[in-house]
Amino acid sequence: MTVATRFLWFLSLSALLFVARPAVQAQVIDGGVIQSTVQAGTKPVAIVSSNADVAGLLEVAFSTHGGFRVVKPGEGVFTFVVTPAGSNAVQLQIKSGRPAVTQLTETVRGNSLADAALRAGDLAVLRTTGKPGFFAGKLAFVGANGKKQEVYTSDLFFRNTKRLTGDNSYSQHPRWSPDGRKLLYTGYYRTGFPDVFMIDLDTGRRVTVAGYKGTNTGAVFSPSGQSIAMVLSSSGSPEVYVAGPDGQRPRLVSQGTTRSVESDPDWSPDGGRLVLTSDQLGGPQLFVVSARGGRPSRLPTNISGYCTEPAWNPVSGMNKIAFTASTRGSYQIALYDLSARKSQFLTSGGGSFSQPRWLNDGRHLVATYAARGQQTLWLIDSETGKKTKLPSGRLTNISQPDFVYPN
Repeated sequence: MTVATRFLWFLSLSALLFVARPAVQAQVIDGGVIQSTVQAGTKPVAIVSSNADVAGLLEVAFSTHGGFRVVKPGEGVFTFVVTPAGSNAVQLQIKSGRPAVTQLTETVRGNSLADAALRAGDLAVLRTTGKPGFFAGKLAFVGANGKKQEVYTSDLFFRNTKRLTGDNSYSQHPRWSPDGRKLLYTGYYRTGFPDVFMIDLDTGRRVTVAGYKGTNTGAVFSPSGQSIAMVLSSSGSPEVYVAGPDGQRPRLVSQGTTRSVESDPDWSPDGGRLVLTSDQLGGPQLFVVSARGGRPSRLPTNISGYCTEPAWNPVSGMNKIAFTASTRGSYQIALYDLSARKSQFLTSGGGSFSQPRWLNDGRHLVATYAARGQQTLWLIDSETGKKTKLPSGRLTNISQPDFVYPN
């Protein structure tokens, strides 16, 4: 082989290797989703913005999502370019391939520049995975100051935190309405005993939903917002009732069972059933019952003798319930698959995880983590087990989270 022939052969081989490199390929939009050469695992993505605050916020946001990994510009399967377009809007560009090709350009608006940026991030998640993003969601939670507890609301990354109650008492179990405009919670301030209150976040008006003799607690809106499930003990043992949207005409749900302590009701995605905790078998276990009333049936979690705080996945068809289970001297988050009738732990190790609540994508959960005398909020990816502490700043003793994605 002559020198010239070898040179030509080398050039041909180099060209072939260059074409065959598993580098980022140009993407095509299929049914609204920009297809990626990376179909499984985490997608490496780069965040680019002329605004350092926007770039930093989105890097934090995408770092919490189990489906993405933030990398340097030029190294990602996708590059998300987010450019401020006023005080409460941004332009989102999704680029892919080498050289980079713009696959989508869209203006996204929000209540502020930060909110618009987070909503742009959610749009990027939707367009690259086919699943909704959760970055622009809102939290409600309980913050403790000594022996007192108050209800707070915040964005997911604690850039706009607001104390909602000033009862100087015990406030517990905040739960959003589906539209994010109302909040239920249990408060002790009025009588010294637990009553259920509802706050209209548009007006600040607070009304009593349940103030019956005994315990009134654990209230949660149905997916439609037209019913409330809650725990009342006016007739004896604490049991689950379902009432109208303002708490009127409560009716007992569990029927044909012996007296037992019930708690923690949560709704199925279609609003037809409730999952709850009951000790009718001697220790707390999970049961499902028709929201219209009936005999509860036990979920065979078979993972712990202490199962409580169930949260039904809000995405129709997911058929999964997260809950808190006692194991090896701590509490951990477990997941029950109703279709497979099997359970698995999502968390383990030191400290305790509890009080799980689903995010709107049906994949991630927010939960309370307790360790070394402090309580913080963490996101948990139910598919990979990835855990991420939320940046709560000066709030170092917070718990009992709930999540809503406002329109």
